[in-house]
Amino acid sequence: NDVIGQMQQDDSIKDLIANPGFIALMEEHKTLAQPLISLTGQRAAVVEEYRNEVNQRAVTRMLYANVLKEVADDESGAADRTQLVESAKKYFTEGFANNVDSEKSNNFIAWASDFSGGQKSNVQVKPAELFQAALDKQKQFAAGEANMAMPMSVLADASTRLFELETYNLAKDSSNITQEEKRQAFENLKPLFDRMVTDADASPKSTEMDKFETRYRYGEVLLGGVGDEAGKAESGRLFKEAFTHATDGEKGQAALELAIRAGVSPVEMLKLSVDAAITWFGQGVVLNPFILAIFCGVTLSLSGIGLPDWLERFTGFLGGAASPAALFALGASLAARQAAGAPAASALLSAIKLFAHPALLMLVCWLAGVPAGPAAIAVFIAAMPVAGNVFVIAERYGALVRPISTAVLISTVISVATVSAFLAWALLQQG
Repeated sequence: NDVIGQMQQDDSIKDLIANPGFIALMEEHKTLAQPLISLTGQRAAVVEEYRNEVNQRAVTRMLYANVLKEVADDESGAADRTQLVESAKKYFTEGFANNVDSEKSNNFIAWASDFSGGQKSNVQVKPAELFQAALDKQKQFAAGEANMAMPMSVLADASTRLFELETYNLAKDSSNITQEEKRQAFENLKPLFDRMVTDADASPKSTEMDKFETRYRYGEVLLGGVGDEAGKAESGRLFKEAFTHATDGEKGQAALELAIRAGVSPVEMLKLSVDAAITWFGQGVVLNPFILAIFCGVTLSLSGIGLPDWLERFTGFLGGAASPAALFALGASLAARQAAGAPAASALLSAIKLFAHPALLMLVCWLAGVPAGPAAIAVFIAAMPVAGNVFVIAERYGALVRPISTAVLISTVISVATVSAFLAWALLQQG
């Protein structure tokens, strides 16, 4: 009943819930349907709750490690502190490696400065130990041996603070850290920085964001932290690689600017941009199934080679199913995303397709002196609504899916009037 009550508050499905047939079905299959619906509805909440639990376990380990540290540092306590020290380090590094939140990672590193603060404590957790523990946990996660681990992008962000902590621990005067101390701190962590990038590339669970962040943060340490010529040159290479993994314009711009600061020539970055665009064009356009299908169809038609009857019938069945399948996916998209979600963009797209496109083609035909008959046919075709394959392409590349799916619906409805008007105009041209 609680599940049904929550579902009734959802505008997208409340009509379904009120349907007597649905209610009867729910009553008939109560023992099966309700648990399944409950699990589906609570899936996101369960994942978030699990993340919070993982973080809470990490924080619990940090607090427990701090208690053990306090006991180990108590001069009035037992003389043998070895077990306490090892336990404190163990729980602290486990907590850091198991947390999945960027803010929590920063809290751990802030606390680690107390653990690693020179002679003040018997418990000294080195930044390299935290770094390696997080990488080991991430490797277990990638191999399916752990349910959750610190994301590579979070670890990449934490790595810059681990470098700062290592530099602070090595400094003779924390208010005046020398270039040599920065270089030594980097050399201590360099194998782990290299492993972070390598693991991000090798892990099947890494995203383009992970690959970008690991290189970008590594480059930041070399450029801003180490700052010598060797580090500057290496950071340029990393920023170039990060640029190729950028998932949006803002990140690409950031990597571009730092690459140029690191000494990479603007011409080289321009060439990299062009190469990336060519690669995208080859993979995303030339190898697009729509383009390949058109190319293969035209080539086969021009060659004069016919298909065997059985193959032609089979491909005919597939081709006949394409449009209904696209319309079904379009309808599912509209139902799931709610058509009113992007009214301005959808209205603009519909207006361009129904009015601007045929008007522009009419002008081109007039300027080019196209005869009335062919011009009328061309304008009539241009006046058609947004095609279903536009939605398929949008879904394929994850671009403007909601506005385009809504535009297909809006333009199709309005086209009843506009196409009729253009058809009347075309008939007048013929007459």
